[in-house]
Amino acid sequence: MKKIYFAWVAFLMTAIAFSQGTVTGTVIDGETGSPLPGANVVERGTTNGATTDFDGNFSIEVSSDSGTLVISYIGFLRQSANFTSLGSMGNITLQPDAEQLGEVVVIGS
Repeated sequence: MKKIYFAWVAFLMTAIAFSQGTVTGTVIDGETGSPLPGANVVERGTTNGATTDFDGNFSIEVSSDSGTLVISYIGFLRQSANFTSLGSMGNITLQPDAEQLGEVVVIGS
């Protein structure tokens, strides 16, 4: 009986380990095409997240081979992107949020 129990536990641990993977991509500005460093990338429904590097690239550990990423950046509209396989998602384009940008006040001396 113990052998069956341990075999079952080993099977479940293997299934859990293989269900995780990495999704990569690049976040760019929809108007200029330039990369957006520091954008937040979060897997919907989890606490898995990442931040884009200086070139707008990200790499995030996801809990399954399909799901949704939510990408946000200050001054831009939040974007959801579905992934159905692990690997590269290519470019994800964020559009500027004109309303948010209108609220920015710069004070100098």
